[in-house]
Amino acid sequence: MLLGRSGTIIELNIIETKLNQTRIIQTMAESTSESTQEVAVNSPNPAEDVSKTVNQTSEPEDSFVKLAMRNMVRKGRQSLWHFFLTSVGLVTVLLVLAFLTKP
Repeated sequence: MLLGRSGTIIELNIIETKLNQTRIIQTMAESTSESTQEVAVNSPNPAEDVSKTVNQTSEPEDSFVKLAMRNMVRKGRQSLWHFFLTSVGLVTVLLVLAFLTKP
């Protein structure tokens, strides 16, 4: 148990996070049980309809490339700085390796 003001804040944040996680899990369980109940009541072959319902309700996720490009547009200056540092680091490593392996 943490003591002091900051400890109380951290403890409250941990409790709040756990409550949020519990709510999310309950919501997911309720939505899953509702969709499977609807399928079971309305369908002669529930196994096929469950997979169709799951595929229809889930939205396609963005690709990693698309997310990276979106992030690079949002944080342009930082992205350019990191690209510059990576380039300088790579050139430095190659030059050091060339110097060390010179006959």
